[in-house]
Amino acid sequence: MVYNVRERYLSQDELNRLHIALNEEETEYGHKHGITVIRLLLMTGCRKSEIEKLQWSEIDLERGFFYFRKSKTGAKVIPMAKPARDILREYPREPGSEYVFTANKDRISTKGGDRPYVGTPGIWLKIRKRASITDVRLHDLRHTFASMAAAKGLSLPMIGALLGHSQPSTTARYAHLANQSLQDASELVSAALEETEVTSTNRL
Repeated sequence: MVYNVRERYLSQDELNRLHIALNEEETEYGHKHGITVIRLLLMTGCRKSEIEKLQWSEIDLERGFFYFRKSKTGAKVIPMAKPARDILREYPREPGSEYVFTANKDRISTKGGDRPYVGTPGIWLKIRKRASITDVRLHDLRHTFASMAAAKGLSLPMIGALLGHSQPSTTARYAHLANQSLQDASELVSAALEETEVTSTNRL
């Protein structure tokens, strides 16, 4: 499902293969940080840097929000659905680290200090090969999240809010998906009305 060079959306079959690949890779090799980051990217529509650099202080599990102090578009608040909250609620916390996903010891600067995990792209190469979706980028998970929101009938402003867009023009790229969702809804309503008309006519 390719709409243009920069936008790639996963089909339902591809999503199924992705979930299977994530489970298999985790069972066979671990990669706990990378696998979890990928799952959260898909569930939240967040950017890779936002999740890889996620800090415990930016998470509100009770209210269900991320409070990003720094992002591509500045400080913002993003809703967090129950599946994502469940993952983070059970995720082990590294003692002394402010990051949810802490860098492996061999990746920490020789100067010392706390560092976020940065290995997701390498894990993603393995996952997408296993799932046979080798043309899919990590950022396409964000597009997929948006396309699913449009398919469920959410408006462009709502999709923009979920993704943390600061400008409506940024969300406009998903207009064709939202319009298709409206078209599908119109077809359902028309079919229901037509069925009602036929039933009424048969009673005469």
